[in-house]
Amino acid sequence: MLLHLLAHRAHMVRFEADPAITEFGLLRAFGSRGASEVRRTVATLESNRWVVRHTQYVIGYTEPKRVFHLTPLGFQKAQALARGESL
Repeated sequence: MLLHLLAHRAHMVRFEADPAITEFGLLRAFGSRGASEVRRTVATLESNRWVVRHTQYVIGYTEPKRVFHLTPLGFQKAQALARGESL
């Protein structure tokens, strides 16, 4: 999930976030694991301070949605995972 958020963090138009980083976008991307496991994983990432949730406008939606962003620590962890390292 950290790698997914890393891949979609730069896809912003002005102040609108990518739909892939919304709760629904994460459920769609990882739906094969089940909604409860996806929500549990997000909660774990938040408790580890790797991910923070915001309410933000999203491309294609008229009202703000809940989105998830990497924290600086989460960004470092995601980059290490992308390189095949463990942090």
